[in-house]
Amino acid sequence: MKLMKHVDGINFKSKKEESNSEDFEYHDEEYYKNEFLSRRAAIAKKTYGLGSMAIEDIYADEYTEQCTLAAGGDVVAQDLLSYWFKHGNPVLPENIELSMKWLFLAGAGGNKHSINKLSL
Repeated sequence: MKLMKHVDGINFKSKKEESNSEDFEYHDEEYYKNEFLSRRAAIAKKTYGLGSMAIEDIYADEYTEQCTLAAGGDVVAQDLLSYWFKHGNPVLPENIELSMKWLFLAGAGGNKHSINKLSL
């Protein structure tokens, strides 16, 4: 039996207890940063040596896929969408408002890399 603190109807678990829980996966900031960079690199690799129309098609497909993942709660996809809206990409114009929206959602979802970006 796991020990839990109970305060006014709220249960608290320690980080160690949370990391052992089946429905909770604890990751540090480095994990989220590496996942973010890995996705960016994988997408860039798909576009290497292609013409601008093919690159636009790849980014359009990736945007659709990342939006689906982000809407489902994938905090790395949310961070990636934030990056794309901040810096733009071949199919997305820069949009700071949407960038911040996705960054806040990623941070609220527990993405420590996004939380660190927010503190900057």
